[in-house]
Amino acid sequence: MKVRSALTCVIGCFALAAPAKAGTLGPRTASSLVNAMATTQSSPACGNCPGKAFDTMIVSDGTEVPFSIPAGQVFVVTHFEWGSSGGVPSTLEGGLVSVDSGTSCAQFALRSESIADASGNAAGQLALTDGIAVKSGKSLCLLLAGSGSGKLYGYFANDR
Repeated sequence: MKVRSALTCVIGCFALAAPAKAGTLGPRTASSLVNAMATTQSSPACGNCPGKAFDTMIVSDGTEVPFSIPAGQVFVVTHFEWGSSGGVPSTLEGGLVSVDSGTSCAQFALRSESIADASGNAAGQLALTDGIAVKSGKSLCLLLAGSGSGKLYGYFANDR
């Protein structure tokens, strides 16, 4: 009798448990979309990481504003593209993105490579299916072998 009651409770308890549903992660509004830029010519140095900071964001009206991740949010990076000049012709060139925590550097969070053309120019891109989340208070850094620029695309989301 006790075994039957215990079995009934176990079966009943599982029947009452609803399956967990993961929330959909994605931009909630058009203004949460992000286009962040860094250039080797004008962006400031990145604290603990080599390279230049992603310091500029292009907003929906086409103006450029300072880039930072708002408090209580994460920047979900979904795409990285870069271009450089001044490399060695016909060699492997790369664009690297690192995360500067303020006290240390997580190097090579993202990496994209391509073969430089006869003039030493190279470009590449990397699409991230699920994205990489970077918390507020962190800096993103671009490292290129030559001079050039990089862009990070993604969106801001609540940090839960």
